[in-house]
Amino acid sequence: MDKLELRKICPPFSEMSEEKQQLLMKLHVTINRTRISSNQTQFIVEVDQNNIVRYILIDAGKSYTSPKILELVEEIPLLFPDLLKLYCDITGMWKIPVVWGSLRNLILLRCGNDLGPLQSFPFSSLCNLKYLELWGNFSFLPESIGALQYLEEIHIISCHKLKNLPLFFMHLPSLQNLHIRDCPQLTISKLLYDNLCKQSKFKFD
Repeated sequence: MDKLELRKICPPFSEMSEEKQQLLMKLHVTINRTRISSNQTQFIVEVDQNNIVRYILIDAGKSYTSPKILELVEEIPLLFPDLLKLYCDITGMWKIPVVWGSLRNLILLRCGNDLGPLQSFPFSSLCNLKYLELWGNFSFLPESIGALQYLEEIHIISCHKLKNLPLFFMHLPSLQNLHIRDCPQLTISKLLYDNLCKQSKFKFD
């Protein structure tokens, strides 16, 4: 069995609570067991100098995401309330009720096929989020993103069905950078475009 990759560990992983160790190892094993191709899956945990987990990366590659993985991911906010960054490439992530006041950076891949799945994700609970990156085949962006008062940077990438950028982007008070890439159907109203160009570094390609 592949070893769990852990970075920046001082003190060692063994000094984490048993409950935390078990959750991380279960996630690692389950992700690898559900792999359906030879593509490398990744499960990385970074810990700061005080042995507090700050970053978790879950990349199931082309694996089928089993309900068990989702059940385990759902436990992460409970056991790791001080997490600052989550990178998640698993089908069905939008089903998870996230309450993560500490989270500053969120990257969601394969986050839904349309408005329903992504709309269900509780962005408004991420009250301290500063960085958001979204990849997925959705048609609309949920209004709950407009409640993120501290959001400074947004990347919207390869959203091939996305057609409109909501006007709530004008009212994100902390927005500094907005990057939209590979969204071929997306159109932006002149009002919104002019506003974004004034308040943020706006890149559309």
